[in-house]
Amino acid sequence: MKSKLEKIWLKWVYASSWHKAEGTNTFLPPACHTLFRKKKIDLCECLSGIKVPGGYSSNIPNLVSMKNLKLVGLRSHDCHALIQ
Repeated sequence: MKSKLEKIWLKWVYASSWHKAEGTNTFLPPACHTLFRKKKIDLCECLSGIKVPGGYSSNIPNLVSMKNLKLVGLRSHDCHALIQ
């Protein structure tokens, strides 16, 4: 059994936070940095066709998985190259 304080706290959290309610279900909306399927496809296509100087980060097109729409085997150097 939840204490009265826990019930009040939960009521305040659900009333004042980012939770969305549809009927009896409560869920969190997607984060602001979440990419939807169309944007993931665009990003993966862009990265798979990118041309960079050899030795710098020439393996980035090889890391793109179009099947899963993910970057597989990304290392810290590759992340820094993408950020720059």
